[in-house]
Amino acid sequence: MAYACQMQSSFHSFQTQLWDVELTAEAVTSPLVLDEFIKTGEYSDSDCRLPEQYILPEQLCPQVAYNSYTEGTPVIDLKSFTMSDDQSTLQNSIEEVAKALKEWRIFHVINHGVRKEVIQALRAQTARLFKLPLAQKMLGHVTGSMLGYSANEATVTDCQKLPWSEAFTVMGSPELHVREYASKIWPHDHDTFSCACEEYGSCFRQLAEQIMNILINVLEVDPGHFEELRKRPLVALHPNHYPICPEPDKTLGLGPHTDPGFFTLLLLDENVGGLQIEKDGKWIAIRPLKDAITYITGDCIEVTSQGRYKAVRHRAVTNSKQPRSSISFMYAPTPTATISCPPELITEEQPQIYRPFTWDDILAIRKSRATEIHQGKLRIIDTFMKI
Repeated sequence: MAYACQMQSSFHSFQTQLWDVELTAEAVTSPLVLDEFIKTGEYSDSDCRLPEQYILPEQLCPQVAYNSYTEGTPVIDLKSFTMSDDQSTLQNSIEEVAKALKEWRIFHVINHGVRKEVIQALRAQTARLFKLPLAQKMLGHVTGSMLGYSANEATVTDCQKLPWSEAFTVMGSPELHVREYASKIWPHDHDTFSCACEEYGSCFRQLAEQIMNILINVLEVDPGHFEELRKRPLVALHPNHYPICPEPDKTLGLGPHTDPGFFTLLLLDENVGGLQIEKDGKWIAIRPLKDAITYITGDCIEVTSQGRYKAVRHRAVTNSKQPRSSISFMYAPTPTATISCPPELITEEQPQIYRPFTWDDILAIRKSRATEIHQGKLRIIDTFMKI
């Protein structure tokens, strides 16, 4: 019972603090601007300009268009892990994942086992959500937090400019707490949306566990090291909507960042690009792959791999032609567990890079060094590096 209470308290703290943001008066009114584009789906005025609160300094503006794809994103077929007993085939597959993690830090997953109807159901329900009138969506907004509905977080460095996007975020450890927010938006008709989120979350949690097993095999370490970290994993479901943008070269849908968990599984819009990653010091656009789920390496894999596999910095760009939607699923350690590198990876030649830490440590750094983090000058996990 004591452990359960501690878990609940820690999770509540993480849930409410990880997504806390400082909202300005300008930010609070910004969804009204964005909503005009959401409602119409287009803009007819050729002289339409982006509102000032969304315009980035020139040096931060995206230089790579949403559809200027760089080819070669690795593709990992999960069937090679689940349908083969041949050790040579399995070893080749593990080596493919290791190469993808090392060279790209991102890959598409095919034959992932998530049923199409589960994916289609949540796509339909998130489209239903984002088409609602702004006033109704804002019923699911939590002041000072990114949980629930949001369209007003300043995410791009210290300039505190607003992203050209809206989102709905729920978290859980491990069950998603979706009904708390959905019932505020649809007091009498939230079951269909809530059930779609819960089923999707359940399926993706199973997929995440499978991928985590593969990553542990890639690392060639004792799975027992991750037992506590995986006992009650923290998960976050985060559908995003990016309306068409009058000046996509002056703003971002989501600012550059790395994800704090082990990894994120991203369901991309198959018809419209927008995800970009930083690779070899340059931003490149990732082409969506039909029926695939996109894996993105997070901070906790970088820590637990002794820096062998780095978290990938990524962002979302906008366009003036079509709206775009995506759904992210973050898989992170148990909130009360200590995050550390497996001892097998620490040697005299490769001494420990990161000291052990917990989510409470993450929250403390996020609060005390918020300015540096927002400026893009500091990653939270870098504060845990051993000197």
